[in-house]
Amino acid sequence: MSSSFSGKVYIVTGGASGIGLSTTRALLRRGAAVAVCDTNQASLAKLQAETIQGGSDAARLFTRQVDITDRAAFQAFVSAAKEALGGSIDGCANVAGTAGRRLGHETIWEVDDAEYDAIMDCNARGAFHVLAETLRPGVLRTPGASVVQVSSMYGSRAFPKGSVFSASKHAGIGLAKSAAVEAATRGVRVNIVSP
Repeated sequence: MSSSFSGKVYIVTGGASGIGLSTTRALLRRGAAVAVCDTNQASLAKLQAETIQGGSDAARLFTRQVDITDRAAFQAFVSAAKEALGGSIDGCANVAGTAGRRLGHETIWEVDDAEYDAIMDCNARGAFHVLAETLRPGVLRTPGASVVQVSSMYGSRAFPKGSVFSASKHAGIGLAKSAAVEAATRGVRVNIVSP
C-alpha cells in the first residue's frame, strides 16, 4: 500500500503487543519501515512471522529484544535500526510501559519498593531514555520528525489503588512536555497520547 508513510522510518517501543503492536501493524500497512523493540522475544518472533505471512516486505521490519530501562541497550538499538533501515528516523512511538503486578488492587501503603521500582523504572526512566536517545541531534530526520509518548489518562489525574502507575505516567508527561519545548527549535514535534 502506498501512502505518505512510504519511505519513512519509525521506531516503536513495546511494539510487539497491545497498542504498540497495533501501531506497528498500521505503519507497516501504510508502507513505512519500522524498528520494533520489546522485552518479549516470543512476541517479536511472532510479529516477524506475521509480517512475512501477511505479504509485507520483511526488509521493512527490524526487531530487537530491548529493555528501555537500559539506556545503552536502547541507544545501540537506535543505531542498529538506523543502519538496518536506511539512515535517518522519521519518528518514534514510545509505547513501552508497565502497569505493574497489582494495578487496581493495592493502596499506596500496600505497594512494596520492588513494585514501585519496577513501575517507575519502566514508565519514567524508560520514557527518559527513549526521549533522550531519539531526540539526540543526528538521530531524527529534521525538520518534520515526531516523537509520540504514550501515557495514560491517569497521567493527569488520580488513580485509586494505582498511585505508583499514576505517578509514573505523570513523570512521562512532564518529560515529554519539557522535551517538546527543547526539540521544537529543531523542527521536531513531541506529542503525548493518553488512552
